[in-house]
Amino acid sequence: MKEKTLKQRVSYIDVAKGLGILLIVFGHNRILSNENSEIHRIIYSFHVPLFFFISGLFLNPNENFWVFFIKKADSLLKPYFVVLLSLSIPLLVKGFSASKYIFEVLYGNGATIIWPHLWFLPHLWILLIFSYVFVKITNFDCLYWGFRASLLVLLLVVGFNISRMYFSVPGQPESKIFDGFGKSLAFFGLPFSFDLVFITSFYLLLGYSLRNKVLILKHSNIYFLLALFIFIFCHLFFDFSIDLNLRVYDNIFISTLQALSGIYIILSVSQILSRFVLPCHIFSYIGSGSLFILIFHSYFQNKVLSVISPLNGNYFFLDDVTSFFMGSTVPLSMWEVARRNNYLAIFFLPLNRKVFTS
Repeated sequence: MKEKTLKQRVSYIDVAKGLGILLIVFGHNRILSNENSEIHRIIYSFHVPLFFFISGLFLNPNENFWVFFIKKADSLLKPYFVVLLSLSIPLLVKGFSASKYIFEVLYGNGATIIWPHLWFLPHLWILLIFSYVFVKITNFDCLYWGFRASLLVLLLVVGFNISRMYFSVPGQPESKIFDGFGKSLAFFGLPFSFDLVFITSFYLLLGYSLRNKVLILKHSNIYFLLALFIFIFCHLFFDFSIDLNLRVYDNIFISTLQALSGIYIILSVSQILSRFVLPCHIFSYIGSGSLFILIFHSYFQNKVLSVISPLNGNYFFLDDVTSFFMGSTVPLSMWEVARRNNYLAIFFLPLNRKVFTS
């Protein structure tokens, strides 16, 4: 699809990103601190796959590889390293090992970094590189749809089996052990969570394959109700979910159905919201600032909660709502400051497109 058409549809996709990033914030709220709660399983079953699917809509394998490589590093790895290296300053003052901290940042998955939710940024970068190469090597765009679907299923099957060989949180009794070469080896996941790339590329390349249809999506009551029925049915009768950071992908069939139906529901709702000026403006604005919300939401959400909880006694719900609000809005304020400050923009925002094409 031509770039002009992509730009025409970006508000609708930004609405979906806005809804998705709010689900990310809510997923890290104290309300969902119990991982066995049903609402936790519901949100986690699709909110991260949604972002990989959306990323696939804008994958451009026709771009020069090195331009693509550097641009994605600039937009994803740069803020990752800037934030985590900045966080190292107070830790090093307290006597933390600089070499250990740098190694953990370079390893770059949720088990090693101080803000675990930032695992998403280096993984998305390496996932985009993997997907770019995969599309080129397989001549993906020229394949009959049946062969493309088979390749996507193969990626998912391989990724599902690999996810059962790795674990990401040290010290947990349920952590998986991979018995290799006659020894029991504990894995925390590969650098940049590369062990997840087959599962996540399934969602990203599915988005890439369906982008022409998705970007002109029109709400259908029949398909929406069907997706809602599948989503509710899967959660009503199965206690399955997804937590890629913890290498949890409970069931290759049901968990995938939950994710795909959840993605369609969000896209369909976003398409409806985009028809109305105020909701479209609000959610697309949130979606446009989703990078800053992703990076900083957890810190501000937890900080606000720690400050107001002792003051409000037993008003837990009010505390959680307030922390959710602040965790969503303060990062947006930081985004606005960065957009207006050339020095901050250099460190946190993608460089001007001309830098990569000159």
